[in-house]
Amino acid sequence: MVGAGSVGSACAYFIPRLGFLGHVDVVDLDKIEIENLDRSPLFEAQHDGQAKATVVADYLMARGVSATPHPLTWNAFVQANPTLLRKHDAWLALANEHGVRRSISQTIRP
Repeated sequence: MVGAGSVGSACAYFIPRLGFLGHVDVVDLDKIEIENLDRSPLFEAQHDGQAKATVVADYLMARGVSATPHPLTWNAFVQANPTLLRKHDAWLALANEHGVRRSISQTIRP
């Protein structure tokens, strides 16, 4: 999962409810700000200043879904974890800052 903001956290909210079996790597460098609270079903005031990737991964793990947070940009994640790219069946491009969608399409073959 690339992006843990409003779209990514909403996706994460439903993953355990859909009976997902597998592992989720959550990639997002951003931190939660008070302005994010009205756009996410997961973020609360107590999360202010925390990494979005960590809060989303913690939510998933608390509901029995294996997850690892990666508070990095997509490009930094790719450089630090090149072998992880091929270990997943799908990557969800749920953000587009820094040209993430284009980068994913150029990095990972369909």
